[in-house]
Amino acid sequence: AFSRLSYGQPGAGYTLTENQIRFAQSLKGEVPGVIFAKWQSPLNIWVEAGGVNQAKAKEIALEVILEGKNLLNQSFCVHVHNGDWKQIAMSCWSSP
Repeated sequence: AFSRLSYGQPGAGYTLTENQIRFAQSLKGEVPGVIFAKWQSPLNIWVEAGGVNQAKAKEIALEVILEGKNLLNQSFCVHVHNGDWKQIAMSCWSSP
């Protein structure tokens, strides 16, 4: 069992596990092109990958899925943006 931590704005209404927090922090060093990652909900992580095109963004989303599916042991979606929070690629994985 993992402890849960409050995350986001006061009253955001969700919590993240220690694994989710560590995973977001590790992406910058683990997945080439990732500048920053932030959970926007317990099921949606937004990844900044500055200056990438849609094809590269899709590759990054898939790499994040591969990195996280066993570590997190949960369903989640990855949204990639160029720093403007406008999604240019998305990939989801559903835990069995």
